[in-house]
Amino acid sequence: MHLLLLALVLSAPPTASSAEQLAKAQQWDELYLGFGAVGPKGYSSKDQKRIGQALGRGCLALLDADAVLASSLGEKSVTFFSEAPIVVCAARASLKGEERTAAEELLRAGLKRHPKDGPIAVELAKLLIEEKD
Repeated sequence: MHLLLLALVLSAPPTASSAEQLAKAQQWDELYLGFGAVGPKGYSSKDQKRIGQALGRGCLALLDADAVLASSLGEKSVTFFSEAPIVVCAARASLKGEERTAAEELLRAGLKRHPKDGPIAVELAKLLIEEKD
């Protein structure tokens, strides 16, 4: 009986509150482990925003220290709630990891969602100029 209850608890999707708590504690690995395999479907728009913002804080916090985890957190963040600064963060992290195609895709998708956002357009332009596209 206890094993069944434990399995049910462990299989429950993580909550927006848990995302915020992990972000506040700067437990970025645990945050990604908890949300890396889940998508926004099934969460209210309010909870999607809270989760996206928690994941986005991880991208910003880790950009200089751990580009791979920053990129993963940023990419997951924009699937929950797209914010222009996090799109740029995720793209920069991807570039640090030599993932130019991923960075370009993030920036192009971000520009579609945020067409009037200058920093996304500038980052995309810089990337294309570097690639001579």
